[in-house]
Amino acid sequence: MFFSLSFNLDSRFSNHYSFGNIILNTDSGWLSKDVDNTLVVYKGYCDECPVTDILLANERHYGNFCIFRYNKETKQIEIYTDHWRSFIFWVNENNEITNLVKHSTTIWADSNVSVDQELNVVETKKDVIGEIVTDPITLDKGIEFIYDKLYSKIKKFVEHNTLPLHAFLSGGIDSMLVFSFVKKITSDYEFIFENRMQWDYFWCQNHKHIARNFWGYTQIHHWTDPCVLLSGAPGDEFMFRNPNTIFVWSKYHGIDIEHYFDKKYRYEQKTYYYKKVVTKYDNSIHDMDTVEFSRYLCNQMINDAQHWHLGNTLTFTPLRDLDIFKMFLRLDPDELGPQIGGGEISLKLIEMNDPDLLNYLSDIKNLSSTYHNLSKLMDKVLASSGQ
Repeated sequence: MFFSLSFNLDSRFSNHYSFGNIILNTDSGWLSKDVDNTLVVYKGYCDECPVTDILLANERHYGNFCIFRYNKETKQIEIYTDHWRSFIFWVNENNEITNLVKHSTTIWADSNVSVDQELNVVETKKDVIGEIVTDPITLDKGIEFIYDKLYSKIKKFVEHNTLPLHAFLSGGIDSMLVFSFVKKITSDYEFIFENRMQWDYFWCQNHKHIARNFWGYTQIHHWTDPCVLLSGAPGDEFMFRNPNTIFVWSKYHGIDIEHYFDKKYRYEQKTYYYKKVVTKYDNSIHDMDTVEFSRYLCNQMINDAQHWHLGNTLTFTPLRDLDIFKMFLRLDPDELGPQIGGGEISLKLIEMNDPDLLNYLSDIKNLSSTYHNLSKLMDKVLASSGQ
């Protein structure tokens, strides 16, 4: 879902749309439609309905989409996205607005943006975090909340989606968690037991730049035919398993993080944690009350852009849900220990959908042969298909 608004047709991109004096340059997978004297160019998905139902909407919607609206009378360009926008973009004043190249001015997720014919940008701030509730919640209630939220969201998407669903399982908890809900809701998906990266014009022009500047795109698949890739990203962050978030959170609560790694878990995360954690943090957190600290962490979550869509492949990322992250913050620190140490809450959610899927997870997070146990699933799938 890459784009550039500028005065020029940009050869780095494969598609181009005229908005008066301005050119919208994009990768593949964008669609256009004239609606009520407005040229709309859009890409992505909405959780609760087809994205075509919200092309001129102003209210809050969720999913992973970007919609450009060019009003042919006023010549104004409006950028409308899902409420928890999955990408940030940059402005090179009076020259370019893009999410491909990092310029001096950053447009964070809490801004709505409109643009005139001189490429002047007007930012309107919005509250993307919402209410912070600090009342404690029990572990059982927390698990129930997450399950119901994910089931409802994924079911609505699967029911209105018309594109092929590709299920790539990495051996990790998050991709398996998303798949477990999809499997419970539908059998209309295809397993992908390989790393797939089909080339198109945009990828050939930009793959090295993208790999250097957007780490998430080193861990993505791409098909040139329109499809949806099921993804566990960014599960570490929003499911309370990110090493740096955990480190800062534990410092705020005065907890020795070793406390969470003093037992053996089915899915061991300790080695990964100590490999990835950054031990520096902002000491000002100790001056924050609980609400302020929760909002501080939520702001980091919402601006942690990892990957969105590429070409004709839409990436379905239901775990990118701030309500779920805020629920974790309400759990008792001791109740969070098993999730931090071994992803036990996530495992429970998978088990609620299909206990058999636990047999295909790796034993240690992101280390060694993460596909090791997946070979059993691959054999089962291939045998049942007669291959």
